[in-house]
Amino acid sequence: ELDTKLLVLTSDGVLWEYSEAGRALVARPLDNAASIVSPKAIETYYDPPYLYLYLLDPQANLIRKYQAFSGGYTDAPQDYPLPGEEVNLREAVDLAIDGSIYVLLRTGEVVKLFQGKAVDFPLEGLDQHLRDPEAISVSVADDLEEGSVFVADAGNHRIVQFDKRGHFIRQFRSGEGVPELDGLRDLDADESTRRILLLNGHVLYFMNYP
Repeated sequence: ELDTKLLVLTSDGVLWEYSEAGRALVARPLDNAASIVSPKAIETYYDPPYLYLYLLDPQANLIRKYQAFSGGYTDAPQDYPLPGEEVNLREAVDLAIDGSIYVLLRTGEVVKLFQGKAVDFPLEGLDQHLRDPEAISVSVADDLEEGSVFVADAGNHRIVQFDKRGHFIRQFRSGEGVPELDGLRDLDADESTRRILLLNGHVLYFMNYP
């Protein structure tokens, strides 16, 4: 199914999708691809019966929304944020979706959007401000309340966990005998297994969380 396939976005805006039939990556067309300015990250979200692809385009100050079909990805009715919403995404580095959209900014802020409009996400309770964060993930991708939001806080060499209202829960740092988290690049959290998959430098690790 489309929502289980590997998708790769290149810096020039080409979307590659893994084809089981050909066992290879196949370029898939994006409607109005020429309008994409600075593709940074992608995320999918299944809202039955449709699968949507969201493409983060910081220089355009947009999250572009597409609907997935077998032959490619078609412009959905609207991009985010909605017209009239004053949201600055130009420092955005990554996004995660659970029905709300969480956009991680290089400045150490998280912009939360729900139905295209900004929602407060205060990062309340942090002992250190996020510094040069690289990636964001939600552990439950189909629930607005359950699960957590995790951030790879590269500048502080840690993983930070928040609830979905933006309140700090805990942080994870390397301990004795564990490699230093000095090259955090990406992460993915899964509530069902209570594990975080993280890319540190060129090495992939997983860690359990309470």
